[in-house]
Amino acid sequence: MENQFNSNANLGFVPTWSLEAFQNASASCLAAMKHSKDMQSEWQNFMKLRLEKDGHYPEKIMSCKSPADFLQAQFSFVNDFFVDYTEEMQRMGKIMREATAESLHAAQNNTVTSKPVM
Repeated sequence: MENQFNSNANLGFVPTWSLEAFQNASASCLAAMKHSKDMQSEWQNFMKLRLEKDGHYPEKIMSCKSPADFLQAQFSFVNDFFVDYTEEMQRMGKIMREATAESLHAAQNNTVTSKPVM
């Protein structure tokens, strides 16, 4: 593979990309970008769900008749919060793993398996 950077340029360290390097970088970026919509959609759906759940929390607190009811409402909220965020991070991690694998494959093979969704 040829040298991708020209260290003898007049202005110092100036990148001079070969066509092959540019194609590999472009393929990798396009592969990663196509997953951006999936991640944004997933996060938006998750936040909608959490806001709906969080919106009912004050009602639950106001309806408590005893300290035990209050503790149960708090426990329920915290438990749902951690379960939901843990599951969401697992879903986001899966999307990121797929994006990373496809980007690496595209960079190594100069291919993109599908067009990016914009």
